[in-house]
Amino acid sequence: MDNKQYLDIIFMGLLTILTVVFIEMPVFIIHNILGFILVTFIPGYCLLSALFPGKNKLGGVERASLSIALSLIVAALTVLALKYTSGVSWTSTLLALSGISMVLVVLAFLRRWETDESEIFYPKFSIKPFSDYLKGRSSEYKTLVAVTAAVLVIVVSATVYVALVPQDEEGFTEFYITGPQAMAADYPSNLTVGENGNVTLGIVNHEHGSVNYEVVVKSNNRTLDQWNVTVAKGAKLEIPYQFTGTSAGKKEIRFLLYRLPDEEKVYRSLYLNVGFE
Repeated sequence: MDNKQYLDIIFMGLLTILTVVFIEMPVFIIHNILGFILVTFIPGYCLLSALFPGKNKLGGVERASLSIALSLIVAALTVLALKYTSGVSWTSTLLALSGISMVLVVLAFLRRWETDESEIFYPKFSIKPFSDYLKGRSSEYKTLVAVTAAVLVIVVSATVYVALVPQDEEGFTEFYITGPQAMAADYPSNLTVGENGNVTLGIVNHEHGSVNYEVVVKSNNRTLDQWNVTVAKGAKLEIPYQFTGTSAGKKEIRFLLYRLPDEEKVYRSLYLNVGFE
């Protein structure tokens, strides 16, 4: 057995493992470069190697192009699956693709193992000038090489730019109400006068730092309650709140959130329509 026939598959497996290792590490540029390779090349290359382990009409450039295309398809399907399951994030996407890639690495290795040694396709590298590879090739082949190289240069350049240049994302705050069962349902809507209604107000700080907020509760332009809270960056605060109606009729209870020091402009607002009998 010629071990060189498996080096590319082993290398793909090592890159995948390194991606997982660097997911939670602060080496930002390495994390993003490995993530880029995982998203755009590794799963497609391993899938193609598993489907076509032997030599055929597909040359190195065609295989590279198909590897990129298949990887992007796998990545898109993975993101779609995550959207309806655990949720989409850069970390969850890389972890899912890492798992898929490792399965494909094993499949590609086994497929080559089962293929006759003389028929196995694997990339061969040499130091002869690149122009030698193009001698005698058709114009269509040379065009494909040029387009593939241009796309790779553009994509790699864009990835490096995004990795090196800080992106200013606009911060925001989540403000929500949940019912008694801590779900966005079963809100108190029909109560008797004097009966308590119970809800929970939630504040999640996605701003760029710790924020001071003011919460104001109003009903029919009358202030029922107000208080200040401080929420750290990335933190969530849930506040149980109880209200009572003193007279019969339909009332709109409004929950206003101010982002201090601005006490004039309402930053977020919520409301409940409650009927009191």
